[in-house]
Amino acid sequence: MTSQERHELRYQRRKAKRDAKLQAEVGDALDFDKVVTFIHLYKSAEKCFRGVSWKASVQAYKSKTGINVARKYRQLMRGDFRQRKCPEFVIHERGHIRRINSINIDDRVAHKCLCKYALKPVLHRSLIYDNYASQEGKGTYKARQRNRAMIEKHIRKYGMTGGMIIFDFRKFFDSIQHELIHRTLDKYFEDHRITDINMAIVRTNRKDVGIVLGSENSQDFAIAVPSSFDHYIKEAIHVEGYGRYMDDGLIIDPDYEHLKMVYSKIKEYADSMGLTLSDKKCRLLRFGQPFTFLQRKYTFTKTGGIIVRPSRTSVVRERRKLKRLARRVNNGTLPAITGYNSLNAWKASIKDCRCTKNVREMERLYNKLFIYDWLYGQEV
Repeated sequence: MTSQERHELRYQRRKAKRDAKLQAEVGDALDFDKVVTFIHLYKSAEKCFRGVSWKASVQAYKSKTGINVARKYRQLMRGDFRQRKCPEFVIHERGHIRRINSINIDDRVAHKCLCKYALKPVLHRSLIYDNYASQEGKGTYKARQRNRAMIEKHIRKYGMTGGMIIFDFRKFFDSIQHELIHRTLDKYFEDHRITDINMAIVRTNRKDVGIVLGSENSQDFAIAVPSSFDHYIKEAIHVEGYGRYMDDGLIIDPDYEHLKMVYSKIKEYADSMGLTLSDKKCRLLRFGQPFTFLQRKYTFTKTGGIIVRPSRTSVVRERRKLKRLARRVNNGTLPAITGYNSLNAWKASIKDCRCTKNVREMERLYNKLFIYDWLYGQEV
């Protein structure tokens, strides 16, 4: 037996062991007949109603939930599922134009069922721990806590030496290739029906590249497809600290020269996946320089202390929001409690920051807009 044959046998043994472990942990999620059941679709429909029951289309669907779910179940089992074209609308968010697709409630039930009972149990197993987006028990707050812990660990071990890379994928959702999604699904799901339906959803309103904003499936694909990128950074390049939240990432390493090589390598790897690192937002910094990540500004004291403040854009955005709400309250289109709720929500979102001055200034603005001007009848 040659060394190449022995290598192949070892690989097959490892693969069989991994497949057996996957089957034992999420066996039902790999079988289309166990994923798509009437009970699963009905439970998914109930989840889809939450927060949108006021919509006329949802009310019409809800009035005949059992009949609608049964019809969708028969379509899926016959292989007659056809994704409707999604109406598209545009929103302006933080200076960016985002195109959102509105998914019909009937299709959204099928999306929810596939996500909850197939995609999430299977695809999320392969994600690194420091991937924080679109997963239960994680999110931006968890990501910020973890990033701070990585920075503190670096300071304890190496002091203020080394550097960091802050990167961002350019037009992340619009640049994900359908071939990569298909390859990812084929890797885990032998039942082609799961792959075919998901690819039909992916190709809605898109040809070969890009996934729609508005579908829950898109969120799972957006964190699972670049998973190989995360493993490449953690396991092939061997950086000390790494975390990613959707299209934003942070890399920390004690060797600044090593980071220069890391940056060129991750750029090449991203290009091979069809993703592009934004030249405008990617930065290579020496450790100790102020930086902004996930709407938080990090600065360092001479003794290695970390000061976390809300980014300037988040403060400006809340001030503008309060002024808009005040105008609508004065016009009588919104109740006065709306401004109070907005202020408290913003204060809760920055509870991890050192920003007493920002909070007091925001409270003074709220008092001026919603209390002083209301009492004395002044225009906003």
